[in-house]
Amino acid sequence: MKRYLNLVVLVLFITGCVSKQAMLVNPDTGQTQNCSASGWGWFGAPHASHIYNKCVSNMRTNGYKYPYEITSEQQPEFIGKSKEKLPEVTIVKPKLSNVREAKIAYKTGRISKSEYKTTIYQLKSNYKMKVREIKLDFNAGKIDELEYRKRITIAKMDYAG
Repeated sequence: MKRYLNLVVLVLFITGCVSKQAMLVNPDTGQTQNCSASGWGWFGAPHASHIYNKCVSNMRTNGYKYPYEITSEQQPEFIGKSKEKLPEVTIVKPKLSNVREAKIAYKTGRISKSEYKTTIYQLKSNYKMKVREIKLDFNAGKIDELEYRKRITIAKMDYAG
């Protein structure tokens, strides 16, 4: 029995998978770029995650943004400038500011299931973006470890409510 348990633990340790994808838009030109990576196993999963993060970081350095980050003032600037047709992108800002509020609104019937899922998705995306930016600041030496932990804690509390 112990041998099988060890085998299960070993299999779980060496396997794993990741698949990430994001579309970014340049607000000046309207061009879109996709970043995606996938991998499995003890080497493939972390490597795919690294490739994805590097792609997003490079695109953001070149001025690309997630569609939900583009303000209504920036949208008219790039309409018609790009030769390629822009995909239909609906910018959805969450009506509710955290997961707790969204759960309460859904349970009380103020929002539908699809609105709840959309809100949770947007809140999670915003949270991941904040964490990514905090990590970039920490890795660039702009903030120390104490400030890093403080900002991460604040982002988690903002997300959860």
